[in-house]
Amino acid sequence: VFEGKVPPLETSDVASVEQRFCDACGITSDAARLCSVFQASAYKPLILVESTSFIRVLKGPPDSDPMWQSCATPGAPVSLTFLEFETRKRYRVSGVICDPLTKDGFSMTTMECFSICPRYIQQRTIDSVGPMDKMPGPIAHSSLDLPEPSRLPDDLIDFITNRDTMFITSVNPETTRGVDSSHRGGRPGFVRVLDKSKLVWGDYHGKGMFQVLGNTLICDKVGVAFVDFERGHTLQVTGSLRVVWVDPADGIDGSPRVCILSVSRWLYTEYVSAFHWRFLALSSHPPLLVDPPL
Repeated sequence: VFEGKVPPLETSDVASVEQRFCDACGITSDAARLCSVFQASAYKPLILVESTSFIRVLKGPPDSDPMWQSCATPGAPVSLTFLEFETRKRYRVSGVICDPLTKDGFSMTTMECFSICPRYIQQRTIDSVGPMDKMPGPIAHSSLDLPEPSRLPDDLIDFITNRDTMFITSVNPETTRGVDSSHRGGRPGFVRVLDKSKLVWGDYHGKGMFQVLGNTLICDKVGVAFVDFERGHTLQVTGSLRVVWVDPADGIDGSPRVCILSVSRWLYTEYVSAFHWRFLALSSHPPLLVDPPL
């Protein structure tokens, strides 16, 4: 963990970047070298790292995104996760808001920065770019105006149980260092849905930092997000998370911890991203899907 500093990167020195964000697990496949060339320089940048402790995000989310409430005040905690799907590299940054969120983005001061093991990241590459004028699309489903708790409709249950990637955000309100945005990955269907109101998954063995677990001991409110990489749709779900420690033989997918998220709200938005991703390879690390015995 780098206290408040983003390790400086020389963007013109590819070797320097590769050295700092090395594939510690050695799981990058040769498929990354076969990816089609994507001309990122043709698009406006999204992130500016203006110093080792100051990051500027250059675009705001869709109008309906709950981020407009959570990032509206200077000093509010914020966390970002950066992923390079072709090489399965990821990097997490947490800090506090400096300039509040507008349609042109926001800025943040970093407080913690660290790289994470890439073992559960599925390998993808950008396949095509859709029309920018379609994004974001209409809200296809939303429970924001419904009383709690909210039950998930069947089509969103299918959406969740066909995903191989999830993002989860947790927070410890007692400290500005407590916010965390993290990646979770597994075989398609690694997140189960019970009674249309609970998301359940096994907490696989990772780097052992227990950022989410530690936060939920103080505050059980979390948010998760699922992405349709082929079409650019997203599903955001909020609720209360409970972590149950079990014998691995009785856990989901052989995990010693079972995560149970009781759903309170969801927001499904189409065409959040114009980038269409092509699936290349499943990580070799996710376990086989095994439901616990009855």
